[in-house]
Amino acid sequence: MRLSGLSACVAITLAMAVPPVAGSENAPAAPVWDLQASPVVHPEHLDPAPAAGMESLPGMDWAKVYVPKSYDPAKPAPMALLLHGSGDRGHTMIRAFEELAEERGVILLAPDSLAYSWDIMVAGARLRGVTRVPDWGPDVGRIDSALALAFQTYAIDPDRIALIGFSDGAGYGLSLGANNADLFKTVIAFAPGLLMKVNGTGRGRVMLVHGERDDVLPLKPTRDIFAPVLKDLGFDVELRTFNGGHVMPEDKRAEAFNWWLDGAKPAHVGGPSGTAR
Repeated sequence: MRLSGLSACVAITLAMAVPPVAGSENAPAAPVWDLQASPVVHPEHLDPAPAAGMESLPGMDWAKVYVPKSYDPAKPAPMALLLHGSGDRGHTMIRAFEELAEERGVILLAPDSLAYSWDIMVAGARLRGVTRVPDWGPDVGRIDSALALAFQTYAIDPDRIALIGFSDGAGYGLSLGANNADLFKTVIAFAPGLLMKVNGTGRGRVMLVHGERDDVLPLKPTRDIFAPVLKDLGFDVELRTFNGGHVMPEDKRAEAFNWWLDGAKPAHVGGPSGTAR
């Protein structure tokens, strides 16, 4: 099954991950990839009765949020940041996972990329034939601001925050999530084609899901490079393949959602955990 509208960038851009070097004098003072948003233990501006379903974050029409009917501000809920593929918008990812989110009491946050895809992919398309790997761009700040507002608005369990992406959003999310593993305890990448250098010091769980007949972003880099590199860096990596192409099958979405939530311990007394459509 191919979700309508979920397209992908055909070019694979790869930057090998390397172990972080503590105290390196070459490390940037304020890395662009280092997200600053974090869940608030006692938020002062929690929405006491948010509308259930999908809507835009206040003042951010480019960032959609899905709130399950079971959400209770007194019980911190799990949350998944969803990153879409090339040519899509966040609402397509919400639609792909909303049924599972409703079943398991998960809040979904899905921002739009600034351009047709995420900044590294857009820059990479302009640099075809150039060996230099593009750097992070303005989409990191957009994601960070959406996360910050979501954390101020909803009660989120800090130990059950995941990053889930498809295609371009999978590669971007895998790279961003691996560099911010203290925030994203779990990263799930469906058909990634990118892994940027990992400088972050946190380590978490990663699931890579890829079709064996994917002719857009082939399985080989995921299986032969991304998975072993992340394992060598200390991540708990789960690789799952399926007989299919460049898609997010319904059963694999559910499998991945359950793997995330059933393996994550609630930090607080929370509502029900989550699943994906």
